[in-house]
Amino acid sequence: MQVQSSPIEPERRRWPRIPASLLGNVSASLVNGPDVSLVNLSRSGALIEVASRYPMKAFVRLKLVRTPEAVTIAAGTVLWSKVNAIVNGQVSYLMAVVFEKPIADMEGATGIRTEEPEKPSPPPSAPPALSPDPPIVAEAIRIDAVVPIDIVAPSVAPPPVVDAEGRHEAQAVAQAEAEQRRWDDEKSRLLPELTAATARAEALQASLETRDQEHRQALGEQHDRYQTIIADMIKASTDQHVELSRQRDASEHQRTEFENRIRDLQAQVQVLELRNAAYEGRHRMLRQEVERLLSICTTPADGPVAQRDNVTEFPSPASATHAIA
Repeated sequence: MQVQSSPIEPERRRWPRIPASLLGNVSASLVNGPDVSLVNLSRSGALIEVASRYPMKAFVRLKLVRTPEAVTIAAGTVLWSKVNAIVNGQVSYLMAVVFEKPIADMEGATGIRTEEPEKPSPPPSAPPALSPDPPIVAEAIRIDAVVPIDIVAPSVAPPPVVDAEGRHEAQAVAQAEAEQRRWDDEKSRLLPELTAATARAEALQASLETRDQEHRQALGEQHDRYQTIIADMIKASTDQHVELSRQRDASEHQRTEFENRIRDLQAQVQVLELRNAAYEGRHRMLRQEVERLLSICTTPADGPVAQRDNVTEFPSPASATHAIA
């Protein structure tokens, strides 16, 4: 199988990488995506730390902001992505992005002047066709040939540019096998952690559901208890209101009876006062009559005629009583 070398392969690692400590106030984020942390940056790629995992060859756009006026957007593809750290169940990933076009104004994007790379030497002539290789070799060479590699995982060394096609192919195969073993090891290491994290999440979910159910049950019981207390208070208040109304009606009835009795007593007092006045008038008349009789009895009599002339007729008791009444 004939292997074609990448036309930009001689430029690999020639762009200077600027570490994050030298980038100063340059912030990075993915367009329509989360904020990221820059690990290093070059004209043709970047190594970033992100909270979400992106598949290989995924198209992303990296937004670099140095000042509100100096904004640079570099489009590229994901070369590789691996787990960086797991803190409190939150996974962070290291992701290498290869830009489709190198950043033209690196100094304007980062504020750091970089040297231009030397012009690449012309690619060597195509070597003679080789025998068919295993599928993994073809895949490794295809990835290396299609995707321009500017940022390589720290644990994987890039294959050197050599003249011997056989050595280059063997190194590509070894690199692909090492990468596959690394991914398998990473998968084997992460699988128990993910399983344990899933079990913990399920246990937490079950615990939360149990606590939520208990909380709802306690709230229901408390609501029923409060409803019973409120109903008892309403009933007691209603009973008190009815009792107060009854007592008020009884008081009104007693007051009416007392007023009627007072009026009756006043009428009786008036009658008694009238009778008393009548008795007093009768008593005065009787006293005057007694005084007159006494005066007659004490006066000497001259003769029968004179005595008869001075005799006054007294009213009968019946007529006097009628006059007084």
